[in-house]
Amino acid sequence: MKSEIYFGSDMGAGQSVSQQAWEEFLSEVVVPRFPAGLTLLEGLGRGLRSSGPLTRTRILIVIHPNAGDAQARLSEIEADYRKRFGSAGVFHIDQPVRIQQQQ
Repeated sequence: MKSEIYFGSDMGAGQSVSQQAWEEFLSEVVVPRFPAGLTLLEGLGRGLRSSGPLTRTRILIVIHPNAGDAQARLSEIEADYRKRFGSAGVFHIDQPVRIQQQQ
């Protein structure tokens, strides 16, 4: 399974998730839940309810077995982000994947 969590940085009222706060979130919440591997991307985006300029969006990508344990860890990450950063948007998608390793 390929899971992606999109983390918005716009908290409203001109505030955004700082680089330092993001790095603390990664080291305290994300990496301990997926120590075997993950990918992070940064981009620009806008949520469905937003009409302003594009803002920083961070994307966590994890490839994992389709099991409840991984889904629970992903849900914990999302819940912690909402708790720490309030109105900054976050959403999660899953896609089945087939991995081919070349030798």
